[in-house]
Amino acid sequence: MDSETKARLEQVRKCTPRYLFRAWNNNPDIGVRLSGGHQGLNTPSAITPIAFAAGHGHSCADELTQEQFGNMATSHLTACSYSETEFSSWAASPSFVVDYGQRLVEDPSRSNAHGILGNVHISIIDTHQLWETNQIFYVPKLDCFEYSGPWEVCPEEYLAHGVITGPGHRALPLASFSPTFCNIGGYTCLPDTVPFDDSVVNAARALARKYGSTFELPMTLACLSMAGERGKHVMRELEEGLLC
Repeated sequence: MDSETKARLEQVRKCTPRYLFRAWNNNPDIGVRLSGGHQGLNTPSAITPIAFAAGHGHSCADELTQEQFGNMATSHLTACSYSETEFSSWAASPSFVVDYGQRLVEDPSRSNAHGILGNVHISIIDTHQLWETNQIFYVPKLDCFEYSGPWEVCPEEYLAHGVITGPGHRALPLASFSPTFCNIGGYTCLPDTVPFDDSVVNAARALARKYGSTFELPMTLACLSMAGERGKHVMRELEEGLLC
């Protein structure tokens, strides 16, 4: 990759927020779409793109040519082929990710839905901790390259290069989320009319503690952002100072 392309990608990296989220499933036996298409790519200890599982991923995205980078990103985003991808997909919106996690369940109304949700996980990463090991790119900003791609149709997506592991990553089953923040019977969060009181704050803190001290504050705020309009307002007020 030439120096100009590297500089462009470095500018795109600067658009990455402090915390990102991902929903995934690693159990092929429960009627839920297997994330990445292969078992073992997504676990609580690591998120591994398939190229790295096969032993031929690059140490950093800079080692790819511009054409390789563009083709790989396009293939990944359009799900045409996962055979060579060195990326995993993430989002900045916890609501978007939790909703997606629930959609991994084919029929959330069936009797074993709670058990199925236990096999769907929600990951969070601290991108500051991963800065030296994983390059992360906001998809819409990749339109700065000459090659065409589905950049404009993925406004919520970030592509993380490399294996995500270590203390900068934490995952819990979606079943850990109380009905305050997700609804097993549907795909929506609480309506804006639900009172935002101490019980909501306490529920947010209780869930966030399960993610460990590193992620307790951001997960508390993430949960509040899913708990109605009042929570979203609190999130908007605090995220610039606490999540940057």
